[in-house]
Amino acid sequence: MWSIFQSLFKPAPPAVTIIGARFPADGSAPCLVPLTATSDHIYQGPDSCFSRVPDLRAFWKVPRGWEFRDVEQMTFEGQPNKAWNGVYLKWFSFALDDLPENSSVPLIFCRENRLAAGDVFIVKLAPQEHDEHGWTAYEDFLPEFLEYCLNRDRMEIESYLRFRDELAAQKAIWPGIWAQDNRSQWLDMIYREHRSRLAAAKPVHT
Repeated sequence: MWSIFQSLFKPAPPAVTIIGARFPADGSAPCLVPLTATSDHIYQGPDSCFSRVPDLRAFWKVPRGWEFRDVEQMTFEGQPNKAWNGVYLKWFSFALDDLPENSSVPLIFCRENRLAAGDVFIVKLAPQEHDEHGWTAYEDFLPEFLEYCLNRDRMEIESYLRFRDELAAQKAIWPGIWAQDNRSQWLDMIYREHRSRLAAAKPVHT
């Protein structure tokens, strides 16, 4: 009870500007953008465990974009550059009736098979996760890590397509065997979901 009473009088954390990765829903190039992390309008949301979060209302525009937001946490270890390791948070909306579906997020950030609406944003938590005052602390998303993720994603999709072409050749030679093989449907599904990524432009830092 005392902790609840005390929280009512605890000052709000100051807003801070961080650099996060933005993956636009319209298929344009992913980029790094400045984001304001604030405590405004986060109470009772899925991210209320953080004292301040990126304010994405200006990007999603429609009210339900923010109201129907969600966040996923993922940890990266053993990356080629140690500076890329750490905890990352992915913010997205599931207001699919108001915002376009997003299929531009690299596979490395898609740990769960969930649909996202509107632009998707990924930020990095600081190693200690909190500053000296106990507020949620972030680090800037490194441009080299964004480029690495996009290049890795592009290579994985191209690998899928090469395998798909090989299976298609087998289909022409052994149609009877192919009819009982469900790998074609699986690869077609992957291709449909991620075909736009093959033409992805190099990320830009704004």
